[in-house]
Amino acid sequence: MKKTASKEDLILHAVILKKPKYKSKEEALKEAHHLFPDEKLKKFIRETKTSYRFRVKPKQQFNKTEFVSKKFNKDITAVFGKLLKGGAVVASDVSKFVEESYKKPKESEEQVGDFVLDKELSTRKAKVYHDPKTNKTIVANRGTTGTVSDWTNNLRYGADLATGNLFNFYNKSDRMKQAEKVQKEAIKKYGKVDTNIGHSQSGVITRNLNKKGLTGEVININPATFYDKPKKNEKVYRSTYDPVSFFSKGATTISGSMNPLKAHSTDFIKKSQRLLGGKKEAKQFLMNEIIKLLLKK
Repeated sequence: MKKTASKEDLILHAVILKKPKYKSKEEALKEAHHLFPDEKLKKFIRETKTSYRFRVKPKQQFNKTEFVSKKFNKDITAVFGKLLKGGAVVASDVSKFVEESYKKPKESEEQVGDFVLDKELSTRKAKVYHDPKTNKTIVANRGTTGTVSDWTNNLRYGADLATGNLFNFYNKSDRMKQAEKVQKEAIKKYGKVDTNIGHSQSGVITRNLNKKGLTGEVININPATFYDKPKKNEKVYRSTYDPVSFFSKGATTISGSMNPLKAHSTDFIKKSQRLLGGKKEAKQFLMNEIIKLLLKK
């Protein structure tokens, strides 16, 4: 018997409005917003010969066996689904989290996808986001900005590499202590931190937090690592020509700019809807999708 998700687990995936009842995208979108005023329905829009489909979240985030359709009338259908387990995050959102980590708290976006910025816990070097619908918490840790303290910490990491972490210079730095403080405050408030997202120097921070058991998962983008073996719950993604992450071990390499500065940014994942991170269930789902595409050829 097919397992069915409980109502409490179901999240709105899409709203489908049929033609010719709705004659334009604008008219259909207005009705969709009327039905679901709290949802962001503009991000994913698909028009077919017979309907307009507005997606709240991409289908890659859901367990494909547990979609449930609710027909309001002959012209309107809502599709609900159960989110995949694990910390899988859409690549374009990961890029946005990294960008926000470099901003001052007052300048940061108040929301990334369904994740709301926690202004109370967020600092100049770590942004805390929480999704009240799924109860997931993400902490985005900032990389190097060019300040003296940042470059001093880069030297600390270099000293750790040279001495085989004999003295743990970086782990004892103020930067690491501040990151750990924010992490523990987020855990105290929300019960856990599901995912830490790091970029450049903050890849060192996220790994240290992971070693201390303070996060469920790590997603590192172009991290400053030197043949460090990632733990099973860390996913590393790097751009082909990024010089900083050149020595990353176990990384997934994605084609990007040949310009070293652009390659070190998140441009190579900025527009992608692929999932980054996540546990076995998310991996298997993506594998099934790839197999389906291959069979079609």
